[in-house]
Amino acid sequence: LIGHESGATPLMPNLNLEEASGQVIRPDKITTDFSGTFGGYAFKSSLVSLGDTTYMTNPLTGLWEEVPTELNPYQFFNPQAGIAAMMSQVVEARMVQKGGVYRITGMLPAQALGPLLGTTVEDSLISVEIEIDAEFRIVEAVLDGRATPNEPDGTVRVIRLSQFNEPFEIQPPT
Repeated sequence: LIGHESGATPLMPNLNLEEASGQVIRPDKITTDFSGTFGGYAFKSSLVSLGDTTYMTNPLTGLWEEVPTELNPYQFFNPQAGIAAMMSQVVEARMVQKGGVYRITGMLPAQALGPLLGTTVEDSLISVEIEIDAEFRIVEAVLDGRATPNEPDGTVRVIRLSQFNEPFEIQPPT
């Protein structure tokens, strides 16, 4: 789940992501439902990526359409360029352990979010708080600050990961 406590993530001019949730099967399958605003109008859509093929529901018609592979959000979950690689760039890190949960706070260069957000603000740091479970999996990350040039100051993103290793299937849309 990716959501916002404050603000939204601009994906393109006039297109803002407010929330997304979905499932990932490594190495190359993802399904997600997302919502936001386009030109001030609310929209909801879904996306399914299977390898090199990506489908998305047209927000106006609700019909599935094949879309360019560049819209595949799988890069976010790719360990080479995904959330773990981004979080390895945290500076001024402090860790607190409480029970079986670890909480890491620090600052993250906005540029580390490039694989997820595209163009980011250069030489800018955002506040980050990461929660890691007893099995050393990132289960939540709160990113507080302006990361892209087109978003307002005070944007707060919340990323939650769950349902690790639970069986499910991702099929092409019908």
